[in-house]
Amino acid sequence: MNGSSGDEAEARITRRSIGGDLLWMRVDGRTYVVTDKATLDRIAALYGPMEKLGEQQRELGQQQRALGDEQRKLGQQQRQVRVPLPDLQADIERIKADLRADATQEELSRLQGRIGELQSRIGRLQGQAGGEQSKLGHQQAELGRKQSELGRQQAELGRQQSEIAARADKQVRELVREAVKTRLAKPIV
Repeated sequence: MNGSSGDEAEARITRRSIGGDLLWMRVDGRTYVVTDKATLDRIAALYGPMEKLGEQQRELGQQQRALGDEQRKLGQQQRQVRVPLPDLQADIERIKADLRADATQEELSRLQGRIGELQSRIGRLQGQAGGEQSKLGHQQAELGRKQSELGRQQAELGRQQSEIAARADKQVRELVREAVKTRLAKPIV
């Protein structure tokens, strides 16, 4: 999908009326549809690598959720063992300030890395408390390190996905121009 929500609604209506797979597009103010399987297959192949990266990102997301669950459990245990921590509010506020609704996957992954580093820092500080708190702190630090690494991997996948999308978008625009030129794209009246 590349367009406005109005375009999406119009494309859905067109798909229901035509049925099957199609490419709906607007070129120079005119609306077209391509149903040619070979063209649609070429477009799907261009975006195929992004789908594979998406699967890898989902897998990393599952790993991050599992680490999050472990971190929550450790957090519950840590609440039972009291150790005074320095005020980290400024660090948390900086992370909040960098979090935007329109953040890219790469920016979100970097924020996850920063959160992991903060968690690692907390874990190290708690590790200095000794005894059970030390044990829990080391576990939290390790989970933070792992979370940071997963965030780094997410950022790399996001970077790769952006590159693939840019190349695929350029090639799709060329295919669209070709489809209009060769009349594979049928105008919608």
